[in-house]
Amino acid sequence: MYLNFIEILSILLLVLGSILLIIGKFKKIKCISIIGIIFFVMIFIIWSMIFIEGFSEKAPDFNEESNYTFQEDVSKDDINKQPQDATQDLLNGEFYFTGPIYNIDENYIYFSHDNTEQYYIVKNAFSYLNGRTTKDMNVVDLKVGDYLLHNEGKIIIYRNISGEELNQELLYNFTLTEDKRIMFANSIEIKDINIVNGDTALVKIKYGDLIGNDLTSETFETLIEFNSNTKFYSKGGNINSINDLETAKYNINSIVLDRNTINKKNPAIVTIFDSSDT
Repeated sequence: MYLNFIEILSILLLVLGSILLIIGKFKKIKCISIIGIIFFVMIFIIWSMIFIEGFSEKAPDFNEESNYTFQEDVSKDDINKQPQDATQDLLNGEFYFTGPIYNIDENYIYFSHDNTEQYYIVKNAFSYLNGRTTKDMNVVDLKVGDYLLHNEGKIIIYRNISGEELNQELLYNFTLTEDKRIMFANSIEIKDINIVNGDTALVKIKYGDLIGNDLTSETFETLIEFNSNTKFYSKGGNINSINDLETAKYNINSIVLDRNTINKKNPAIVTIFDSSDT
């Protein structure tokens, strides 16, 4: 409707302008010719304005669109990256994620799961245990990089340590019986078996942290001694003595060392050896 009116008006101005130009030329009346020219100029101005207005409406505002998209993406990212409070779910036994601690502040401990989900817990809502030694930990001793697990409302911490400090925690874990340990924290591989006599064998083992690549792939080696006091356990009851160690070497469940014999010149004594039969 708007364009139809403009088109009609333009035609009228065009006709009138042409007539006035012709009259002014033949009658040699300059003012009439000027009026005719003014009508042509008006047509030009009207259509120029229509063209500019139409272009402005159709042309996209790239800056505005980009800003909107950017803001929208940032908002979504911010929401996804906001750590979620896991305190109550963890206390209720309804939380199952674990992961490394990435921040600690005055009130909260922050940890991530699979480097995607992020959570936090209230510091003072829990007690803390060293996952390898089962000893109580003070919350002030927790550090960024430690690995956080949980069990029955308690926070289990596997410290991000290395070298002899890690070795000592792993050796201590070897001294814990099944009812005392939180979990058997060592990976074990028998490297060499030396049967000294019918009751005694010296065995070189390689061990590391079961948390593994989440913290460290560092491994250690040590000599341990099996003797007549070592108790053997296996699923089918087929591993009963040092003579069966070769069969069991790739199927070790756990070993327990006499705590009084670790860190001595002589090999630590094995009190319990547990394996599967296959």
